[in-house]
Amino acid sequence: PSVQRGKVPRNGLYIFASAFLLMGASQCVGITFGPWFEDEFGFTSIGLIVIVVVLGVFELGSSIGSSRVTDQWGKEKSVMRGVAAMAIAGVLMTVGHQFVFLAIPMLIIYVAGFEFALVSMLPIAANLVPTAGGIGLGLTVGAGTLGRAIFSSVATSLYDWVGPLGPAIAATVLAMLTALAISGYSRSLR
Repeated sequence: PSVQRGKVPRNGLYIFASAFLLMGASQCVGITFGPWFEDEFGFTSIGLIVIVVVLGVFELGSSIGSSRVTDQWGKEKSVMRGVAAMAIAGVLMTVGHQFVFLAIPMLIIYVAGFEFALVSMLPIAANLVPTAGGIGLGLTVGAGTLGRAIFSSVATSLYDWVGPLGPAIAATVLAMLTALAISGYSRSLR
């Protein structure tokens, strides 16, 4: 199908939804893991700083790793693989949220999967409107920002209501919904 200059194709909505869900999923975990680790495991500020540094190292590695394999695997498959890692880690965080030996590695895998999926999604977004890459990228980033804003409130409310289990379940569900949205986009290309 031909695309008018600057016009977003209909299947672009799948990518916007994916960014909204993906960023929301990340925010559910990212905004609550500090209180979770303090409340559940007695972490101090120093312990949380160590976790944040470790997460940053894994995020960097995941970003570099995705940049090396996304074109080889395919952009949509790469996003799916990152989201699959998030969903698996999310399930394990949900069932083992009270065990530090499980929570820390699953948090790291979750965040690395997110970063891998996000970096893999950016070229899709930039190519949504072939004649105007900034439009697709800008709208995708905007959808992701909206997801972060909304799920910041949702995640903290869930945490206050039921503890770390609530945001972990929300994050897992959102990761799975991201997989459905990316699958919808992939099918729309055929």
